[in-house]
Amino acid sequence: MSEKLQDLFLRVRRDKHLMQDRCEAFTRCVEFAATLLKEEKERTGLFQLRLLGPKFDDRHIEYVAEGLVRVRRFNQIFLMNCSFRESGAKILAKAIKENNESIEFIGISSCKLGEEGIKAITTALKGKEKSFGVHLDHVGMSNASASALASLLRSGAPLVFLSLSLAPDMDSRGIQELSRALRKSPFLEALSLQQVPISPFGMISLSDSLSSNTRLKDLVLDYCCIGDIGIIHLAEG
Repeated sequence: MSEKLQDLFLRVRRDKHLMQDRCEAFTRCVEFAATLLKEEKERTGLFQLRLLGPKFDDRHIEYVAEGLVRVRRFNQIFLMNCSFRESGAKILAKAIKENNESIEFIGISSCKLGEEGIKAITTALKGKEKSFGVHLDHVGMSNASASALASLLRSGAPLVFLSLSLAPDMDSRGIQELSRALRKSPFLEALSLQQVPISPFGMISLSDSLSSNTRLKDLVLDYCCIGDIGIIHLAEG
């Protein structure tokens, strides 16, 4: 472990010493690392939990969730290329709700959360008072789950950064839901919709919302197939 610890960095890949079926050991590992970094947290203000790799699935999420609830020191959570699905996402959502005010950033990518999993995590973030950011990239985002995120925006949650990249199942209908919510979001400063099939029609509603939202500073629309009509409406918005 380095002399200058910046954050808590737990990698769960194919490491047998971490990924044995005795997952209670993993929970203890989380608690131990958090205790070890207590003084560093006070100095850096940063506690990260990173879980990477397909070995991490529904069998283990319950123990990690328990660790998050018991430690209550993590403010950044990253999950990438994990194998847990809707049931695991719902368990994780309960832990997120318990740590609601501690969490400042949640980044989940290349995990098949499904509609219900995304809805559960979104609902768990409602009621936050401190600003936070969310990455939900390549997680099975659909129009229905986009509607759940729109509900989070309308609730007045201080969401400042939202990324929904790589969502081929979300089309202009989902964009319309988000656009209507964007008009009523006083906090969102950055929105990434990279590789989302927005279409020119979705771009019309998005550009209309931009005209009434002066808070948004960054908008990423790479590979969104908005066409010339979409670009014209974006410029007008």
